[in-house]
Amino acid sequence: LLEERHVDYVVYNATSSSGDGERVVSVQRGRRTWLLRYVLTGKERAVYVLSARLSAWLLAALMARLRGKRVLLRLRNDALTIWCARFGWKRFCCRWALNSMHAVICVNEELIATAADLGVPRARLHHFPGFLPPVDDPADRTGLPADVTAFLDKHHPVIVANGKVNWHGGQDLYGFDQLIELAGRLHDSFPNV
Repeated sequence: LLEERHVDYVVYNATSSSGDGERVVSVQRGRRTWLLRYVLTGKERAVYVLSARLSAWLLAALMARLRGKRVLLRLRNDALTIWCARFGWKRFCCRWALNSMHAVICVNEELIATAADLGVPRARLHHFPGFLPPVDDPADRTGLPADVTAFLDKHHPVIVANGKVNWHGGQDLYGFDQLIELAGRLHDSFPNV
């Protein structure tokens, strides 16, 4: 999508060694040093931060305030809400960091309310759910590429999932355990699942 719109970009992957060395560059090894160096010397004018780490938010805020970067932060879990409710010093740090951002993207309305309570102007808060909401007419295939339509015609049912295997409080955070259970239940009716 970015290429189609002629947007130059680089994804810096700090969580794994995956990358193509051009558009997706792994910085996992030595990521702390890399991040500090990037804060001081990174050339991109806009930075989109996907991290649940307060330290990353604070460094991103420094880029915005000291280097004039347009920094967008995506909040995708309940860390902000918990920190603001339980830890006064973290609430202070979150307020400073979020108010430094050009925009804050939140996956739910609770995060928007928490950020607004920290003084982030509503005009800089944006709600983008962490999932694709269901469409009104699932049979409407307008705009799908021909190869996708052909795949859908040959396979039934089609189950799509996105996420990663991750645990929080002893529970599967993304519901992959439920996806595995669903596949088991469907196997008798749909042996190719």
